[in-house]
Amino acid sequence: MALNRAGDAVGDASIAAAMAENDPDAQRLAVEVKAAKALEYLAQGQPALAVQDLTALRDQNPTVPEVRVMLGKALAAQRQADPAIAELAKATELDPKNAEAQFQLGFVNLVLKGNAAAALGPLEKAVALDPGNTTYRTNFGAALVAQKQLDRAIQELGKVTAAPGYNRADAWIYLGQAYVGAKRYKDAVAALEKATAIAPNSDQAYAFLGWAYFGLKDADNFKKAAGKARALGHKEPTLLQYLARIEAGEPIK
Repeated sequence: MALNRAGDAVGDASIAAAMAENDPDAQRLAVEVKAAKALEYLAQGQPALAVQDLTALRDQNPTVPEVRVMLGKALAAQRQADPAIAELAKATELDPKNAEAQFQLGFVNLVLKGNAAAALGPLEKAVALDPGNTTYRTNFGAALVAQKQLDRAIQELGKVTAAPGYNRADAWIYLGQAYVGAKRYKDAVAALEKATAIAPNSDQAYAFLGWAYFGLKDADNFKKAAGKARALGHKEPTLLQYLARIEAGEPIK
């Protein structure tokens, strides 16, 4: 399962469960492997089949939180946010120390529902349960930014970007956004230049970089960064309106 080869594990787990009918751990492992096998439908572009199989498995094993976590992920893949949240909330009730359940609950609230306030608690719990997980901490930082808790966001995202081997743009983008919100524009430029180096096609990174240069009253670099965001398809109207005005010769005041 750790190697994402649930199909290979199904037979072994079923045999182990059959040989240990009275062993709850063996029985539970068999259920978890079946759930992981069903979740593989997502990678095959068939989320409806994943939901179908995982719903049946949940009905057969209502107290196994891992099944509900996987069902929540499958529902989220179909953008069924409310049913996903219901499954993930139940998973956290069944096992409050299940870090993945807490993370997925926070993630669905943050990304699909746009409810950063509801996302904060579960994401903070996920980070506490698995402090080395940069994905958990990045999304926690994103929720903090959305809630205008900028100092905390900068602290959390700084831990991510300082993690050995971290090479994704996400945390750098959110960190840059937090710095812009805190009016720490030079710090924002440094973070967002790293983001654009990693993800040169991210319109969001260039948009925040544009705002950082705007805060520094650097019209030339604002036009370059905001213009790049526009070229990449950025649609946020305020940035585009300011870009048009400054391209027409209006100074940044």
